[in-house]
Amino acid sequence: MKMKSVFYRINILVIVATLFFFGSCQWETIELEPAEPVIIVIPPGEILSFAKSVEPIFIEAACTDCHNSSTASAGLNLATGKAWASITKDGRTGGLVDTINPEASSIYSRALRSASPQHYKKYSNEQAAYILQWIKNGALNN
Repeated sequence: MKMKSVFYRINILVIVATLFFFGSCQWETIELEPAEPVIIVIPPGEILSFAKSVEPIFIEAACTDCHNSSTASAGLNLATGKAWASITKDGRTGGLVDTINPEASSIYSRALRSASPQHYKKYSNEQAAYILQWIKNGALNN
């Protein structure tokens, strides 16, 4: 009976010590700063070419290492000639672009924060701005 009492007291002591130890920890919340807006100057009337201005960004940022014709990670194929159809779901609703609210487009927000854990190179603010401007122009396949 005495042995049970000792084990009971040790268990209580361990529980109290654990609560004290973990209760004294302070967890710090880190808030991310929003990306600084980048203004790019595009001559009036000029529409950004997807093939010349946007598609090369995905290759330069190494997105095609995972999102290519062979692997198409997450169903996204950013290989040259295939990227527009994959990003826009062939122009249908449900793709990664929102031409009504371009800033809410998934492809743009991912460019801002380089969401993929495999990103070898972060997008520059200028590259993200080109993607946004392309979406604002209607996300054309040109």
